[in-house]
Amino acid sequence: MSNVISLSGVTTTTFTMSNQGTDLFLELLILASESQEMTASQKEIVSFLKQQREINNIAPGTVDFEIGEMPWNEDHIIDDIEFLMDLSQKAKDRSLWDKLGFEPDEKIVDHYLDTFRNLLKEFREMNRNINEERKKKTLVSEKWERFMKCNDQEKEKLLDHTFSFCIDDVGLGWEYIHFNVDGGNIASCRISYIGPDLHVFFNLISDLKEDDFEELVFLDEPGEYRFLFSRRNEYIYIEMPDMEEGFFLKYDYFMNRISEEFYKWYRY
Repeated sequence: MSNVISLSGVTTTTFTMSNQGTDLFLELLILASESQEMTASQKEIVSFLKQQREINNIAPGTVDFEIGEMPWNEDHIIDDIEFLMDLSQKAKDRSLWDKLGFEPDEKIVDHYLDTFRNLLKEFREMNRNINEERKKKTLVSEKWERFMKCNDQEKEKLLDHTFSFCIDDVGLGWEYIHFNVDGGNIASCRISYIGPDLHVFFNLISDLKEDDFEELVFLDEPGEYRFLFSRRNEYIYIEMPDMEEGFFLKYDYFMNRISEEFYKWYRY
C-alpha cells in the first residue's frame, strides 16, 4: 500500500510514497523541526506531521492528505508555508540522517523532499494571489465606505461625467478598446473578437450585480491588463491599468456608453 500527498488548484498534483518512504519522509521533517524556533501556528503544522507519522504506524497506507487542508493559520499562512519549505530543505542535511540509525536511499529521499517542496512553492503562490485579491477587496471596500457616506450632492461632485468608450478595428480578428475620461485616453487594450474576450468583457459588466467585485485580465503586448469593476446600488467603481486612483460612475451611465459603442460595432 502507499500514501498520497496532493495539492488542488487549477489541476490536482499528487505524489505517492511507500509506507516506509512515508515514515522516512515524516521523520526527517520532524527531526529538522527540533532545532527550530517555532510560532504557535508552526507548532501546529509539526504536530500535524507527527499525527500523520502515528497514523502510518498504526494503519499503513492511510496517510493521504491535501496540502490545502493542513491546519494553516490564514493570518500567517505565507510565513508558515515558507517555514515548511525550509524544513524540507533542512531535512536533506546528511547530519540529520545519522539519527535514523540506518542509511536511507539518497535518491528516493531527495525526490520526496524536493517534490513536496515544489508543491509548497506552488501553494505559496496560490495564497499570495489570494492575499492580493483580499487586499484589493479591502482597499476597494474602504473607498466605497467613504463614498457611500457622502450625501447626494457630494456624490454628484465625485462622480465622473466625462467617461467614454470606443472600439477600434485593427484587423486580423483584433480590436482595441479605449477608455477615455475628460477627453483623454486612460487605458487601451488589444482584444480578440474572434475569441471570447470581447464578449466576456461585455457580459461581465452587463451582469455585474450589486456588491459584485470583478477583475478582468486581458493579455496583450507587452504584458497583461487588469481592469477592476465593483458595483454597489446604482454606482460602479472602476480601476484601469496604470491608474493611481479609480473613479466612480453611475452604473446606468457607464452601461449606456458601453452599449452604444457595442451596438455600433456589431452593426459594422
